[in-house]
Amino acid sequence: MQKVILFVVVMLVFIKGFSQPSYKKGCIVTRNADTLRGYIYFNRINTPLFELRYRPTASAKEKIISSADISCYWIRGQGKFISTPVLLSIYDLHRENDMVYNDNVPVIALLKELVKGPNYSLYKMEYEKDRFFICREDTPRIVEELINLETSGYYAVRRYRQQLASMLDDEDPYQEQIRLCEYVEGDLKKVATYLNEGAPVLKSRSHLVRWYVGAGIAKMWPYMGSHFYTLNPMTPALGISLTAGFTRPWLKRTEKLISGSSLTLSALQSCYQPARQDPGFLRKNTHDIMLATLTSMISYRVLDRFHFRCYAGLEGYARFGIFKPVPAAADASSVWKEVLRKTLTGVMSGININARVEFRKISIAASYALKTLPSFGNDVTLDCKSRAVMLYYYF
Repeated sequence: MQKVILFVVVMLVFIKGFSQPSYKKGCIVTRNADTLRGYIYFNRINTPLFELRYRPTASAKEKIISSADISCYWIRGQGKFISTPVLLSIYDLHRENDMVYNDNVPVIALLKELVKGPNYSLYKMEYEKDRFFICREDTPRIVEELINLETSGYYAVRRYRQQLASMLDDEDPYQEQIRLCEYVEGDLKKVATYLNEGAPVLKSRSHLVRWYVGAGIAKMWPYMGSHFYTLNPMTPALGISLTAGFTRPWLKRTEKLISGSSLTLSALQSCYQPARQDPGFLRKNTHDIMLATLTSMISYRVLDRFHFRCYAGLEGYARFGIFKPVPAAADASSVWKEVLRKTLTGVMSGININARVEFRKISIAASYALKTLPSFGNDVTLDCKSRAVMLYYYF
């Protein structure tokens, strides 16, 4: 009897010690890129999912840090964890016709990093039943849950095999291994390792191309003259720009270095400076200017966060310009002492510095003229420098 009592007491002490809060050394990197070192709560039975309990020192007062304020964190002996937006499937299954569907709820969850690779990364949510998530590294941080749900009264929704199979070519020999893969850490880590090391990335790069449309404001500095050495500045003016284009990984299938092209249409009005010397000229602007700019860019990713990425690079452009006299300036004689009294066209070129902040669906971009090369024609020389801020929408 005494042995039984002793056994029960030992088991109770063990269970209590295993289940009570445990603080382990670690560090937290916040969304503001601050690093917090100290002690982080960790318990295998009650793993944190949406917030962390943190102490700067072992005896300090406990602080609660929301997953929305965390970028990633490390716990000694447990590895790295990330905080990321996910669509978390819930067990509210429902049937429509012959199909079974599950609902999802958007959350910012804390996930343990199992595999970090150049193509795919695998994560785990440790809860009552482990859940696994996969992230394609060549897309803007979309972490997808591998679906495996079982609820009484419904067929099991085990969509994770189809999800993994879609990441390989149909003829890939590893497809058979995926059909036999179980929803356990060991099997899924083998698949993720193969996707990073043994599998060729899908031959088509079309899924990596991001198309966009956008609009913005550009500050323009037009120039016009009969010869290069008589090139006269026109008044700076704000122009409205519309653009469409795409970006894609450059050379390798990673978005560390991206390239792209775009077509931008701009319109503005400006005044040719000699017109200001004509006392009879009262109108502010002498020319309507229309520009069509074809741009080719290359940018390097300088900052990568879970909600956004920052790029900086160079872009070369060829710009076709139309400088058309406005009717009110047609009779101002001093305007036409050095240029012809007609619609003028030319092709300009140059190099800009560009920077962009890229989110999941939108991007904010800016460009600054670094070097311009004016057009050379028989009748006139044209040039136009610009600084622009654009807002893009990806579809």
